[in-house]
Order: sequence, then structure tokens, then C-alpha cells
Amino acid sequence: MKKILYKVAVLLAGVLLLGSCGDFDNINTDPNNPSEATTEALFAFSLRYVPYFVMQRSYNPEFLLFPRYIAERQNVQYGRYNDTQFSSKNYYRYVLKNLQTIINMNEGSEKSTSNVESFGSNANQIATASTLKDYYFMGLTDALGMIPYSEALKGDSGNYAPKLDAQKDIYYGLEADLVAAYAKFDESGSLNSSYDYMYKGDISKWKKLNATLRMMLAIKLADVDPATGKAWFQQAYKDGAIESNDDNFVYTFYGNSDNENPLYTNVVTEGRKDFCPSTDIVDIMNKVEDPRRAAYFTKNANGIYKGIPLGILPSDVTNYNKDNSDFNPNMYKQGSAFIILSAARTRLVEAEAALRGWIDADAKTLYEEGIRLSIAAKFDLVSGTAPSESEISAYLAQSGVAFTGTDAEKLNLIATQRYINGYFEDGIEAWSDWRRLDAPDLTIGPSSLLEHIPYRCTYDDGDRSENTAAYAAADQAQGADNTDTRVWWDVKDNAAQRKQ
Repeated sequence: MKKILYKVAVLLAGVLLLGSCGDFDNINTDPNNPSEATTEALFAFSLRYVPYFVMQRSYNPEFLLFPRYIAERQNVQYGRYNDTQFSSKNYYRYVLKNLQTIINMNEGSEKSTSNVESFGSNANQIATASTLKDYYFMGLTDALGMIPYSEALKGDSGNYAPKLDAQKDIYYGLEADLVAAYAKFDESGSLNSSYDYMYKGDISKWKKLNATLRMMLAIKLADVDPATGKAWFQQAYKDGAIESNDDNFVYTFYGNSDNENPLYTNVVTEGRKDFCPSTDIVDIMNKVEDPRRAAYFTKNANGIYKGIPLGILPSDVTNYNKDNSDFNPNMYKQGSAFIILSAARTRLVEAEAALRGWIDADAKTLYEEGIRLSIAAKFDLVSGTAPSESEISAYLAQSGVAFTGTDAEKLNLIATQRYINGYFEDGIEAWSDWRRLDAPDLTIGPSSLLEHIPYRCTYDDGDRSENTAAYAAADQAQGADNTDTRVWWDVKDNAAQRKQ
């Protein structure tokens, strides 16, 4: 199998390559054994998976391909959507299990031992581990629909074949768990910043992340359960989400081979250059001369931004890869940082909530604040010179950006700006926006093997084979295990964006 792009090194006691084909058997005999584990090491290990929802796995970066952010410029393998399986096994066996172990150790007889206390207070460890665990669960269910949840992580009690829960039940469970975690946070305490390398032990920022996740859950209920979504959103909004770029949830790769930026691995270490920006994102930004193009892409030899279409035949690649744009070089430095969840996204989600009448706020103000936050954050990320205030004001006033029109047109503007901001952020969230809002206009590739962008990932054969009856029951409950079946909150038909 050809290694295309993304490789993420995971370090606990040593370095481990994550890939869709591996099952991590060589990491430790039992990395989750509480008698030997420290909660700080288990937490640090779990954070190392966070970029996966941006970049996904070594052979198929589907959560950049599904929102059509990148295209293949060497050999076409996955841009035609020929592989939609997503394995969740290692999330359960390692990341989620580690986080549940942290919670158990802080609630059990070991809570006063040095293995636990060295990381921080019991309450903050429980709240932070719960928040991060729910982030992973939300991503998994949004990608797959029904997943093991209520009976998951209970192998110690002998349950090795958990049922797959309905997504509605998972969402209600996540909301309740996040609310309980929020109440546990103690800002007078902290966590060991050496192991919390996302927020450096700052509990106030973890609280904002917690409220942000609840907003993200709530807004997806807009079409399927709006009354509940509104109530959830109002409480999360009151609690206070990420609204400053200083509070962005950012993953920074190490400036060495232990945990280097996967783009650096592909472009520099391996010299492959398998991917580049797609025409979808480039053309949408070109249409409004978006200033963030300079932070995202390079210009080609003709001085223009030009992507490569996603979903073409291998024989057609050479028709496009001679004059395409590349990624901004600062995006593929060895120790580059990537925003996972941003203040810009939060403000633009709040703009949707305000437009729907869920919160007492001005949607236009929130929309424009979101764009300003995005521009500032994206240029800061690549150490670039941001546009001037007059340039930003002109951008906000132009047709295609200015917040005018009917509510439906305004919602389309919000969705488009979330899409532009979401470039190399949380790919599942960007894909979820498109599935739910049917915007922006993303057309399937001419040689795609599917008739539309996938509505969900399909279950991995390996996951299914280990729990056959439960997966068969899920197929009966939610629909056939294919990309036509929609997750619970996705009830609108994307008919206009099917392959013509």
C-alpha cells in the first residue's frame, strides 16, 4: 500500500506511528493498567490523538477530503471516495480508555496516590478528562452515527461486545456529562502544564472548551430537535465559550522527529508532496478575493491561486499539477501549530444561533467578529502580515460577504464563512456543517465513485468483525452501512449537490 500523507507519532514511553492499518500492540503490555500508570502520562497520550480529527489517518485523510479542502496531485487513490471506512477501535482501546482510567483513578482508592496527585486536583482531572473524552465521542458519532457509548469502556467488567447506541441518546448523554464536568472545574487549582500541552493547566480555558463543545452539540439539533438545542445552547452561551484567539484549542507539533507535523513528513522528510489545495476551497475564496488565501496557499507561476480538482481520474492529474497552488510553507514546518477549535468558529456558530432566535445577540455583529477573529488567527498561525483594518472592512462590505438578504441567504453566508475558517481545523465539524446546512456549494468530482459527498463514514471491517451482532443491530436501527445513510441530526436532502 502506498503511504500518501499523514503520519502522527504518539509518545507515551516511546514513539509509535499511528496508521489505519496498525493496532498499537507494540506500545506497552498494558498501557492502561492503573497500578503502573500515572494520570498525567495517560492524559498526555490522549492529547496526541487530537490532530486526527483534522488530518485523520496515514493512508486516507478523509476528514480533509470529505469537506474537499485538499486534492491529490500525484496519484489518485482516495479523492474518488473509494474508501469510506473509519476504524474507531484504537480510539476506544487507548484514548477513551485512558481518559476513563483517569476518571476512575481520581474517583477510586488511588485518588490520593502520587500517581494521581502529581497531575492536579481530583476534581480538575475528572472534569478535564471528561471534557476531552466527550470531544472524541462527539467526533466519532458525527462520523459514524451509532457507536458504542453507554456500554463502552467496560471491558474490565467483562463486557467485550457493547451495543451501539442511537446518536440521539449519545448526544443527550454527552450534554449531561459535559454539564456535570463543567460544574466540577475548580479554577483555584490547575493541572501540571508539562502534560497538558494544549492549555498548560489553565482551567479557565478548559471550561471555555467545555462550553464550546456544548454549543457544537446544540447547534446540530437545529433541524431535528430545535427546542432542546435552544435550551442547551443558551446555557452553554451563558457559561462562556471560546471567544478570544488566546483561548483557541491549538495543537503544536514538536520541532523534532518524535512528533513532527505530518505535512512536514510528507513534503520534506519523504519528499512526496501528495496533496495540495483543492479547487473547491480555492475557487470559493477567489470569488470574494478572500485575504486568507495568502495564509493558506501560495500563488502559482502566473501569480494566481489555483487548486486541483478532487475526484478526477489518475490519467487527468497531469492536466492540473503543473501550475497549481501549494500550501503556505509555514503550514508544513516541522513544529507548526494547527487550530483545532477556534474563537472564529464559536462566533460564527453563535451567529447562527442568533439568526435562529436562540440567543439575544446581533447575528451581524457576531458574524463579522467571527471573520475578524479568523483573519487574525490564520495569519498569526503562519507568521504572516494580516490585512489592514481598511482592507478587512472592504472585504466585509463586498457582495458575497456582506451580511444581507433573507434569513436563508444569511445562513448560507455564515456556513460559507465557517467553511473558509475551517480549513485545516476540525475536519469532522466542517463536514458536519456541509451535511446539515447544504452550504457552501460543493460539487462531487466528475470521476467520483459516489453520487454525492459521503453523508457518513462506514464501519471498519475490523471493528465489525469483533462485535458482529451489535453492528448488525445498528444496521437495522439506523439504516444500511453505506454513505447514503444519514446521521440522526442530518435530515435535509443535499439533492442540489449530487453528481450531475
